[in-house]
Formats: sequence, C-alpha cells, structure tokens
Amino acid sequence: MPPDLDIMELENRRAALKARQYRISSQDDEEELHALSTEIRNKRAKCRREIQEEYCQYYFYNRLTWEFERKARGVEEEEYAELAIDLQIPERAQLAMILCHQPDGANEAELDELRGLGCRTDGRPLRQARDGEAAQTCAAKAGS
Repeated sequence: MPPDLDIMELENRRAALKARQYRISSQDDEEELHALSTEIRNKRAKCRREIQEEYCQYYFYNRLTWEFERKARGVEEEEYAELAIDLQIPERAQLAMILCHQPDGANEAELDELRGLGCRTDGRPLRQARDGEAAQTCAAKAGS
C-alpha cells in the first residue's frame, strides 16, 4: 500500500520545524510541533484501523468460498498440532510449560503460585521453601 500523502506532508513540515534537533522544549514552535506529532499519530492509527477493517471484511467475505473450493478439490483440513517444547535448560523448559499450559479459569493467585514454585523437570525444587512445601508440591507434580 502506498504511503499516505497527507502523513508524508505533515512529517516533512514537522521535520522542517524541528530543524534536525532532538529536543523541542526550548523552541518557539513547540506547540505546533506537538500538534503535528499528535495529528500524525492519529492519522497513522486511522490508516491502521482502516487497513485492518478492510482485511477483516475481505477475509470473512471470502473464507467460506475458500473452504468450499478446498473441499471440492479434496484437500483435507489441516489439524492444529501443538508445538513440542524441547529446551536444554530445565528452568526455561518449566517456564515454557507454565506459559503454554496454564489452567483454564485460574486466577492471579493460582498463577503466581504456579510460577513461584520453581520445580525442576525432575521434580526437585530450585529453591528451598519453608516447611519443605515446595519440595512436597514438586514431588507430587513429578509423580503425576
């Protein structure tokens, strides 16, 4: 998609006012520069929204047609395959497991508890907790 001429014009005007200076707080045209920056930001956001809206309309208008054509050609639908997590560092592997397999409906406290346990993949705790709480929980996890 070609660049928007209005935005380019505003950017050129802002560049001319800034005169290649990083700080604009001491310049006479400070308010105009801020107004130009805000206008440029708003126009870019509007362009992004319009592009996204056009794509959504295009996709949802044509999606059923694409599915019918694919079925008519006899192409099977691709099934979602869950990515295998194969990491060499046990702590990263555990973090990846926590992030990828979060329980549905878990609240913040449960997620914080899950993240804070710090179990290794072999069931041993990374850090020692009071009363051996983490060790028991990690051992229970390793057993399941």
